[in-house]
Amino acid sequence: MEPHEIEQWAKVRQKGILRYMLKYGTLIALGFAYLSWSSLNSPKITGFDIAGIAITALIGGVALSIIFWYRKEIPYRHINRDKS
Repeated sequence: MEPHEIEQWAKVRQKGILRYMLKYGTLIALGFAYLSWSSLNSPKITGFDIAGIAITALIGGVALSIIFWYRKEIPYRHINRDKS
Protein backbone atom coordinates (compact mmCIF):
# COMPACT_ATOMS: atom_id res chain seq x y z
CA MET A 1 0.00 0.00 0.00
CA GLU A 2 1.19 3.49 -0.82
CA PRO A 3 1.27 6.11 1.96
CA HIS A 4 -1.68 8.02 0.49
CA GLU A 5 -3.68 4.77 0.30
CA ILE A 6 -2.96 4.11 3.96
CA GLU A 7 -4.27 7.55 4.91
CA GLN A 8 -7.40 7.12 2.79
CA TRP A 9 -8.05 3.66 4.20
CA ALA A 10 -7.63 4.96 7.76
CA LYS A 11 -10.43 7.47 7.10
CA VAL A 12 -12.70 4.81 5.59
CA ARG A 13 -11.84 2.40 8.40
CA GLN A 14 -12.89 4.91 11.05
CA LYS A 15 -16.39 5.02 9.59
CA GLY A 16 -16.69 1.26 10.02
CA ILE A 17 -17.40 -1.88 8.07
CA LEU A 18 -21.18 -1.49 8.22
CA ARG A 19 -21.10 1.85 6.44
CA TYR A 20 -18.64 0.43 3.89
CA MET A 21 -20.93 -2.55 3.30
CA LEU A 22 -23.96 -0.33 2.87
CA LYS A 23 -22.20 1.92 0.39
CA TYR A 24 -20.33 -0.57 -1.75
CA GLY A 25 -22.57 -3.58 -1.17
CA THR A 26 -25.53 -1.57 -2.41
CA LEU A 27 -23.65 -0.50 -5.53
CA ILE A 28 -22.57 -4.07 -6.26
CA ALA A 29 -26.06 -5.43 -5.62
CA LEU A 30 -27.74 -2.84 -7.83
CA GLY A 31 -25.23 -3.45 -10.61
CA PHE A 32 -25.75 -7.20 -10.42
CA ALA A 33 -29.53 -6.83 -10.30
CA TYR A 34 -29.50 -4.52 -13.32
CA LEU A 35 -27.30 -6.87 -15.35
CA SER A 36 -29.42 -9.87 -14.36
CA TRP A 37 -32.67 -8.10 -15.14
CA SER A 38 -31.43 -6.90 -18.53
CA SER A 39 -30.24 -10.39 -19.47
CA LEU A 40 -33.70 -11.89 -19.01
CA ASN A 41 -35.17 -11.94 -22.49
CA SER A 42 -38.26 -13.85 -21.50
CA PRO A 43 -41.57 -12.02 -21.97
CA LYS A 44 -42.97 -13.82 -18.92
CA ILE A 45 -41.00 -12.81 -15.86
CA THR A 46 -42.42 -14.34 -12.72
CA GLY A 47 -42.21 -13.21 -9.12
CA PHE A 48 -39.79 -16.05 -8.46
CA ASP A 49 -37.43 -14.59 -11.07
CA ILE A 50 -37.53 -11.20 -9.39
CA ALA A 51 -37.13 -12.71 -5.92
CA GLY A 52 -34.20 -14.83 -7.08
CA ILE A 53 -32.45 -11.83 -8.58
CA ALA A 54 -33.06 -9.74 -5.46
CA ILE A 55 -31.85 -12.40 -3.02
CA THR A 56 -28.79 -13.24 -5.10
CA ALA A 57 -27.94 -9.56 -5.52
CA LEU A 58 -28.21 -8.90 -1.78
CA ILE A 59 -26.12 -11.90 -0.76
CA GLY A 60 -23.55 -11.20 -3.46
CA GLY A 61 -23.33 -7.51 -2.57
CA VAL A 62 -22.75 -8.27 1.11
CA ALA A 63 -20.23 -11.02 0.39
CA LEU A 64 -18.21 -9.01 -2.11
CA SER A 65 -18.16 -5.89 0.05
CA ILE A 66 -16.80 -7.95 2.97
CA ILE A 67 -14.15 -9.45 0.70
CA PHE A 68 -13.18 -5.97 -0.55
CA TRP A 69 -13.05 -4.65 3.03
CA TYR A 70 -10.62 -7.33 4.16
CA ARG A 71 -8.60 -6.98 0.97
CA LYS A 72 -7.70 -3.48 2.22
CA GLU A 73 -7.82 -4.20 5.95
CA ILE A 74 -5.28 -7.03 6.08
CA PRO A 75 -2.40 -5.07 4.47
CA TYR A 76 -3.31 -2.03 6.60
CA ARG A 77 -3.04 -4.06 9.81
CA HIS A 78 0.19 -5.63 8.64
CA ILE A 79 1.77 -2.25 7.89
CA ASN A 80 0.62 -0.75 11.21
CA ARG A 81 1.89 -3.77 13.13
CA ASP A 82 5.34 -3.30 11.60
CA LYS A 83 5.38 0.39 12.62
CA SER A 84 4.76 -0.45 16.27
